[in-house]
Amino acid sequence: MARVKAEERERRSRDLRWRLAAVSAVFALGFAGVGLRVLRLQAKSPELLGRIAARQHTSDLKLEASRGGVIDRTGTKMAESIHTMSVFAHPRQVRASTSERRALAQVLDMKPKELDRRLEDQRPFVWLKRMASPEAAAKALALEIDGIGAEREQKRFYPGGALAGHLLGFVGIDGKGLEGLELFQDQVLAERDVRVRASRDGRRRLLYSLDAPEGLASPGMDLHLTVDATVQHVLERELTRAVESQQAVGASAVVLDPRTGAVLAMANWPTFNPNNISRARPASWRNRAVTDVFEPGSTIKPFVVAAAMAEGLGDLDTPMRCEEGSWRLGPGVLVRDTHAHDVLTWAEVLQVSSNICAAKIALDVGAARYHARLRAFGFGAPTGIDLPGEAAGLLRAASRWNRIDLGNVGFGQGLSVTTLQLAAAYGALANDGVLMRPYDVARILGPDGAVVSERGPQSLGRAVAAPIARRVLGALEAVVSDDGTAAAAALDGYRVAGKTGTAQKVDPATKTYGRGRIASFVGVVPADDPRLVIAVVIDEPKRSVYGGVVAAPVFRRVAAEALPYLGVAPSGPAAPAAPRRAPVLKLAHASPVQSTGSAAPPRRAADLARDADGRAMPNVQGLTARTALRVLEPYEVVPRIEGTGVVVRQRPEAGTPVERGEICDLQLSAEG
Repeated sequence: MARVKAEERERRSRDLRWRLAAVSAVFALGFAGVGLRVLRLQAKSPELLGRIAARQHTSDLKLEASRGGVIDRTGTKMAESIHTMSVFAHPRQVRASTSERRALAQVLDMKPKELDRRLEDQRPFVWLKRMASPEAAAKALALEIDGIGAEREQKRFYPGGALAGHLLGFVGIDGKGLEGLELFQDQVLAERDVRVRASRDGRRRLLYSLDAPEGLASPGMDLHLTVDATVQHVLERELTRAVESQQAVGASAVVLDPRTGAVLAMANWPTFNPNNISRARPASWRNRAVTDVFEPGSTIKPFVVAAAMAEGLGDLDTPMRCEEGSWRLGPGVLVRDTHAHDVLTWAEVLQVSSNICAAKIALDVGAARYHARLRAFGFGAPTGIDLPGEAAGLLRAASRWNRIDLGNVGFGQGLSVTTLQLAAAYGALANDGVLMRPYDVARILGPDGAVVSERGPQSLGRAVAAPIARRVLGALEAVVSDDGTAAAAALDGYRVAGKTGTAQKVDPATKTYGRGRIASFVGVVPADDPRLVIAVVIDEPKRSVYGGVVAAPVFRRVAAEALPYLGVAPSGPAAPAAPRRAPVLKLAHASPVQSTGSAAPPRRAADLARDADGRAMPNVQGLTARTALRVLEPYEVVPRIEGTGVVVRQRPEAGTPVERGEICDLQLSAEG
């Protein structure tokens, strides 16, 4: 028994010795490793050791400043920077259960698979959610998952949403301008961030020094625009209304002050919201008013008349044969007018928009002189506005024009313009013949509020003499009369001058004119003391292709709100109608309608339009074309007018149910 106990004690003693030996070996290996590491560190240079220590105990700290703001002419903020939180991960440090991952995906509004993919990334740092809301970031941090953190960043915010989106543009995720003013003025708006060295403790926590140079970061400068957010809103609303009612593919419009060139509004359709770029098609980002070109059509005719007057070839009362509506310009080229005329004065050429007479006037002026006048009005060159991607338009050298080219340019074919160029050119007519450079940035203010740069009116030269500009503008008032092509642009209490245009579009596939049309109207108001030029261009309207039907009402509705808002008081009744002559107005092709019966007595347009919601055709007999168009506007029918004077017959008849987009034929007679 004693021997057994002795053997047991011996066995235990032997096991203990082995265990002590094993532990000693482990400690010996550990100390050997430490010693080896010490020897390796001692072998390195002091400079390298210093760099390693610096990396472990210091890090770069970015001191942020804000990007500059964009403010309209009244002080309304149109673009600003706000603080957000971005959530990141160090994938190698993340230790999260499946339930924790699902909770994180939920608070960050991410798909679980996408979150898993990022957390399994082999990089040391990945973003999980850029520009998250502070609430979402707080919830993510509250999960207390190792390796998950958040960092404050800036996000660009546009308080008006889609308002002036094409003009303002937008920035990318890194805060750099990508479109619009954000791109063109990126260096002005951009903030100047700085990085400083910050100490960290053993757990890598930042230790902020009391003398950290936070003041080195410099905010961006502020842009103060000429644009008025209220006028911009009205323009966008009415442009969208026209596009939707006409089922057009696009549109653009510009409102500017002809005295200074200041752009008060610039709108395009389709629109987009710069706060949600990912939801918009890139094609909708395009600022059509400055990037897209089109043939101006009849809106060019005032400039050929002005050129002829400037060259001493005639005056507004100069008669011209109009060849009864058809004239051969050259071999195989026949120019036609919508209505046949024998003789018209130059003023009447503008009023009825004769292609034949406009071509003849251009031939009389000559290629070199007409080309020079068009360049003087700004065609064929960028306006120089502070926006990216501005097109110069197309105005070929006069030496390349033959007889047919010259005649075509006389009535608006064979050259191309932008909406902004067209508005600026009409601005020259409204500004006594002086072309002003359009501008959208009024001044630039530094972070301290001091003016760094100030923009103002800049003359680009005289296009024509002041008396000529005034007389041509006066002739354009007849275009807005009952006998002109733009009766729908007339505005109670204000004299309006303007010109309609209906231009063919070139098919990009065939390089020839296709079925598409551009309907346009450019108006000046008040014509006796010009304060606004409004250019409206509608791309491929479906229900009507005529500028007087499609674009002119947009001008009138915008002007009706903008003028009182801007403090432009009415000057009395609109300009009197031009002397009556042979029937000249035809807004759309229609079969002749015979007159029967007597005209109804005149009534107030407001009373007639009151029942538009009933969708029954009103009785417009006895009304002028201008008044009839206003009465029919709420019904959203497409008017087709034949003749001049007052309405003597209508189809559909009064009381007949009508649908939106339905054709409405009106027969006018000077005899009533």
